[in-house]
Amino acid sequence: MTAKPENPSGRGRGRPRDAGLRERILEAAEAEFLDEGLDGARMERIALRAGTSKMALYQHFASKMVLFHEVRNNLLISHLPRVGQLSLDADPREVLVEIARHYLKAITAPATIQQLHLLCQPRAKDVRAAAAFFDSGPQAAVLQVEMLLRRYCDQDLFAIPSPRMAAEQFLAMVRGNEHMRAFLDLQPGRDAQALDIYLASCADLFVRAFRSG
Repeated sequence: MTAKPENPSGRGRGRPRDAGLRERILEAAEAEFLDEGLDGARMERIALRAGTSKMALYQHFASKMVLFHEVRNNLLISHLPRVGQLSLDADPREVLVEIARHYLKAITAPATIQQLHLLCQPRAKDVRAAAAFFDSGPQAAVLQVEMLLRRYCDQDLFAIPSPRMAAEQFLAMVRGNEHMRAFLDLQPGRDAQALDIYLASCADLFVRAFRSG
C-alpha cells in the first residue's frame, strides 16, 4: 500500500486560521476585562465579542489568565515607539529618552503592578500564564528595542556587538529601583524632575558606550 504524502504545512484540513482573529480576541478581551474585571470575565463572552467560537479562542490562548496577561502586555508594548514609525532623522538619544519614559511609566502603572502581584499569588501559580506574561511583556519590549538598535547599527550610528543584550541592559537601567518600589507599594523615589534627569542620564550613558566613532 502506498503511503499518503504528509501535509507539508503541518496543519489539518480544516478551515484556514483567520489572520486577524488574534487581534479581535485581544480587543474583545480588553473590553471584557474592563467591564467585568478578571474574576467576572468569561471566555464565552470574549469569544462572542470577537465573533468566534470558544474552541477557536482556546486555540489561541490556553486559559483566561494567559489571555489576561497578553491583553495587559499588549497595552504596555503599544506605548513604546514603533521602529517603523520613527523618522530616519530622529536623534537616537531623544528616541531612547522617549522609550525610557514610556517604558518606566508602563511598568510602574497600577494595573501592571496588580498584574505582577496576581502572578505571585500561590493560588494563581500557572507556568503557562507566567510564560505568556514574560514573552508578551518584558521579552517583547527587549525585542522591540533590539530592532531599533539594529537599525542604528545599520546606519553606522552605533557599534553594538550584541543588540539584544544591549537592549536588555538599557531597559534594566531604566527600571532602576522605581519598578521595585512600585511593586512593594512604596512611594516613588524621585519626583518628576529628578526622574527626567535620571532617564536622560540612562540614555546619555548608553549613547556614550555604543556610539560609533
